[in-house]
Amino acid sequence: MRFDTRALGCVVFVGSAYRESFTPIGTAFAVASRVNGMLFQTLVTCRHVIEMISGKTVYIRANLAGGGVRVLDVAKSDWHFHPDENVDLAACPTVLRTDQFAILHLELESNMFLSEASIQAEEIGVGDEVSVVGLYTSHTGENRNLPIVRAGAIASMPREKISTAETGQQFHAYLVETRSIGGLSGSPVFVQLPMLRVVASVVKPPVQPIYFMGVLMGHHSTLTSVDDLGVAYSKAPKKRPRTVKVTQNTGIGVVIPAVEVNILINQPKIVEARMALKAKGATQFVPDAAPKSEEPERPPIEGDERHKERFTGLLDEALGKPKQDG
Repeated sequence: MRFDTRALGCVVFVGSAYRESFTPIGTAFAVASRVNGMLFQTLVTCRHVIEMISGKTVYIRANLAGGGVRVLDVAKSDWHFHPDENVDLAACPTVLRTDQFAILHLELESNMFLSEASIQAEEIGVGDEVSVVGLYTSHTGENRNLPIVRAGAIASMPREKISTAETGQQFHAYLVETRSIGGLSGSPVFVQLPMLRVVASVVKPPVQPIYFMGVLMGHHSTLTSVDDLGVAYSKAPKKRPRTVKVTQNTGIGVVIPAVEVNILINQPKIVEARMALKAKGATQFVPDAAPKSEEPERPPIEGDERHKERFTGLLDEALGKPKQDG
């Protein structure tokens, strides 16, 4: 299934800078939350991405609305970590205005955030298609950020906690079959549903075609001998070489569930930071943003010719893109 590339607009690159030279390290993405009619913007990435950046400043490279890019600096102290130290997430309240930056947002209160209720209603599970949007360190783009999309499938649902060998941290996570590489840490992960699928033995369109599933943390690795890697010798060695263990990417990525992003953004430290932005009058990052309509959405009907329009329009709504008249 082809990925809806509009979701590329929600990511920025995070890294370090020296003498006006930006070095990307990971990916972050923009989340919008609405409080008392005001819009608040927050950038989300993995905690280890922020910790990998030396010094006291985190640099953000974002696309400009009129073309080109701009590198912004944010104090590392402005980044707040998930209240559960086992969850590798970090967030920073920001104000990147959409009239200045080419950036879209994942709206926290929208149906696009995958919940347990949505998982049950849509029967989302192993085998469903996923896409990861983020930084490819070998080709970041000269005049624009050029994020890539890596596709795969859900390999395991977050039923039991998993752990990491380095830290011993235990946390709930999806396992996805997609080749995770350096730079994709902090990337948003989406699960895509086909136009028609069988749910409860009934063929019907999904309630929503694409969901924000979570944040890519990294990948599982394993120690493998060089012989297992199929190393070819030009001549058969007289003496069998000593077995050397090397690290190999298993192709299984670890995705922190979307519900943890909700917990991250609504923790007291970030709420206080929002209030500080409010005091400065710097909360409304979308020019002349109108409140969301409370009118219930018209449910889809099989064969309904408006379903395709609704299908493609849901992502616009979730990303905060204004609806087009007509």
